[in-house]
Amino acid sequence: MKIRFMHLLLLLLLHAVPGSMVQAATQPGLVLSFDDTYVDQWYDFFGQRTDVKATFFVSYWHTLTPAQIDKLRQLEAGGHEIGAHSHSHVGVGDTAFNFDPALTETYVDEQVLPALANMVLDGFNPLSFSYPSGERDENYDAAIRPYFPYLRSTFADENKRLYQLDDIFHDENKQYGFLSGDGIDNSYGNDLVEIEEALLRAKNNNEILTLYAHRIVDDNSPDADHNYGVKVSRLEAVIAMAKNLGLKFYTFQEAYQVGNPNTSSPTANSNISVAIENNRVQMQWDNTANDFIGIVPLGTAGWQEGMPGVWTDGSASGKAGVTVSDAVAGQQYVAMFYSNFIKVAESDPFVIIEGTGTGAGGSGTGGTGSGSGTGGTGTGSTGGSSTGTIEVALENNRVRLSWKDVATTFIGIVPQGQSEWQEGMPGAVTDGSSSGKMGITVNEAVAGQQYVALLYNNGVKVSESAPFVIIASTGSGTDTGTGGTDTGSGTGGTDTGTGGTDTGSGTGGAGTGGSTGTIEVALENNRVRLSWKDMITTFIGIVPQGQSEWQEGMPGAVADGSSSGKIGITVSDAVAGQQYVAIFYNGTTRIGASPAFTF
Repeated sequence: MKIRFMHLLLLLLLHAVPGSMVQAATQPGLVLSFDDTYVDQWYDFFGQRTDVKATFFVSYWHTLTPAQIDKLRQLEAGGHEIGAHSHSHVGVGDTAFNFDPALTETYVDEQVLPALANMVLDGFNPLSFSYPSGERDENYDAAIRPYFPYLRSTFADENKRLYQLDDIFHDENKQYGFLSGDGIDNSYGNDLVEIEEALLRAKNNNEILTLYAHRIVDDNSPDADHNYGVKVSRLEAVIAMAKNLGLKFYTFQEAYQVGNPNTSSPTANSNISVAIENNRVQMQWDNTANDFIGIVPLGTAGWQEGMPGVWTDGSASGKAGVTVSDAVAGQQYVAMFYSNFIKVAESDPFVIIEGTGTGAGGSGTGGTGSGSGTGGTGTGSTGGSSTGTIEVALENNRVRLSWKDVATTFIGIVPQGQSEWQEGMPGAVTDGSSSGKMGITVNEAVAGQQYVALLYNNGVKVSESAPFVIIASTGSGTDTGTGGTDTGSGTGGTDTGTGGTDTGSGTGGAGTGGSTGTIEVALENNRVRLSWKDMITTFIGIVPQGQSEWQEGMPGAVADGSSSGKIGITVSDAVAGQQYVAIFYNGTTRIGASPAFTF
């Protein structure tokens, strides 16, 4: 039903709205946003509409049905925005957090990252976050912004009319780190006259107004008067008034990008510096938490499988290098920074090869050729022989590798004669450096079998070690405990080279699911704090005791490949009385497990 106001009232309101008419470039408009899980109602109202945009902030994503997720996909395809509203609608002002600045990391672990992960797994790439109950402060803004750069809060003042609430309006001249909206549900008491006053202010001042609601209920529904519901007729009236005033309907993300927010954009970051050394991109960053960096041609929307990239340790400041072996002369590139699969920053454009090299490269990495190009460097091929220097030492069934002068992002152990590493074989991710050390455990090594280590750079095999034997002889031995010492002749032993000496130390210190190093566990509520020594670790997963391997969806965290370190993992759905263990991995190989613990 359309609500029509008398012509005289409209004229009076046009002059009643305070504020001068500013000559700004902002197109006046309206953000309509909706919170929680009322997907079916949202879809019924907006699913077939092309005349208006809205933004839907979803909580409890993990409880949605496949049909509801598909409806959200259709809404997004229709031009609407899908944002996050936390994992389980816990606010930063709730009892568990109470705006405590010491708990920002815990809030992110429990309410932000699980919500983000669930959405990404279903194919969404959300950038906007709506605070449950509208509760926020600067500490939590700073903690959440690396994952969701666009933040929405709420604002209300019962002593003022809607058009008098400056906090719910913004334009291109306003500095802000978040946007606030006021509600149009039944409980907020903002009648249609007040809403039109606010829309008129937006039009007159070239501003954008943000409003929010929850349910969309039919006028004849038993829930028509629900506190957190807006009637269909009322919502239609708001839309009609905005249209009549010529207002633009913005998604929240679009509206947030109008003006000069005091947060960094997800597509630009002045704290990223890039240096080029031949075809290697050296990057340094500050205040940009990330776990992956990809190098892409300028203009590419996102990093794709097969493009150069490197995993990082998640720190907000750090350094990393990526080799772009097939860089195109004169092509501009950018480094895209990701956190949990979401792009959070992007470097300024850079050129890797300034000119077209014409010289013939020598053998090996960095062989010298003549002609122009980056430093006159040609690209030599090795035909499968080793570039740089690779050394192998063996400790029981663990292969310890060190290399120089060969940029490496992954190392795989394969039987000699096999040309490529395959999924399921032992391997480990490295940091992309041209020199380094790495240990890889081969749990199912075959006695007498020769193996080689294949070194890869961004999916391309760049070198290979000399052959080595992991198990030189067979015998029997008794494992004396978790990670214990085998007595007797043992299977395997410590090879000092190909066909080295068996010292009779059994099938590795790992034993059966035990630890090769030292693991300590400390618990803080439902957060596991782990520290380890003498265990090269790239991933840690938390599993119920008795489960042999971590599986997708269980709590876990990427480690940086160091042999010693510390990490914290939140188990938000821990079961009372259940015993858990932390399983440590190097690449895809399990190398140890912690003692059992109970939350």
